[in-house]
Amino acid sequence: MFEKVICVFLIAISTSCVQSKYEYNPLINGWLAVYKYAATWTEAYERCYNDGAMLASPTTLDLRFAMLAEIIDSNITFYYTGTSAMFYPGPQYKSIDNIPIEDMPLSGMTRNLDVNNGRCAVMTKDSIVEAQCDNKAPFMCYKKYEDIKYTVCGTTDTEYKFINATGSCYKMHQELKSWNDAFETCASEDAYLLVLNNEEELNSIEPLFNISENRTWIQVGLRQFSKKKDWLSVRGERMEQIFDKWYSNNNSKTLRIRQNYNCGNLRIKNGMKILSDSVCEDKEYFICEKDPSNIRFVIEDFKELKNSPSVSVE
Repeated sequence: MFEKVICVFLIAISTSCVQSKYEYNPLINGWLAVYKYAATWTEAYERCYNDGAMLASPTTLDLRFAMLAEIIDSNITFYYTGTSAMFYPGPQYKSIDNIPIEDMPLSGMTRNLDVNNGRCAVMTKDSIVEAQCDNKAPFMCYKKYEDIKYTVCGTTDTEYKFINATGSCYKMHQELKSWNDAFETCASEDAYLLVLNNEEELNSIEPLFNISENRTWIQVGLRQFSKKKDWLSVRGERMEQIFDKWYSNNNSKTLRIRQNYNCGNLRIKNGMKILSDSVCEDKEYFICEKDPSNIRFVIEDFKELKNSPSVSVE
């Protein structure tokens, strides 16, 4: 359900849909995620890197077959691979983990690559062909199996802090980003922009703010989409279900509609903390909220993993 809500919001704010479901496959000794939205090669590379994975290439026979199965199952003609001549002089194509294309098990597949036609490689069901790296295509990310030690927040990111009063984890990002960029940053961390359920939650997370300015704004997971200008959270909730205290003693129903002010933030001024509407392109601090049970790289149910030697929780 979480991925579906995230996907709906990303489609609404951009042409991309961050789908970060990694499936473990023992045959490839790791996890594979299929991203069906179109991205440039660099965007695909960064997406996988931010996931803690790498842009997949058919470097082993089992990985080739796993990628081929996804291509056939999705009915998408081609996917970007991590194979490129981006980082190497001359016409040399290699995977992200530095395996030359000549050493990949591609028997039976057409692989006529010419850097003059493109320095990045896409994979179809029967070939590896060059492409211009600025073209957009779906892609797959691969994460090789390793002994992953998770925090109580279900992540390796120690900046996420568990708050017992809410049962959620939070991370304060003190770099300035637009609402859309903040949204995607949180999604890349298997989290979402902060959604305040009530004033008690706001008070519980206040120590995380750690902001020296007397007046600032923090991006939160609220946005207007409908023609009626109704506000929704990134989890799909209406405002009457969550914290709904806005500036000038308003709630979301009485708030004056301002053109292009379609994103929500938390206004902090002289100790006062209230919601405010803002222009989505404005760059502000932001907070990501994470469900501790939402873990990216798992093999079995999380409860079973706690006692497993392969994945431990600290």
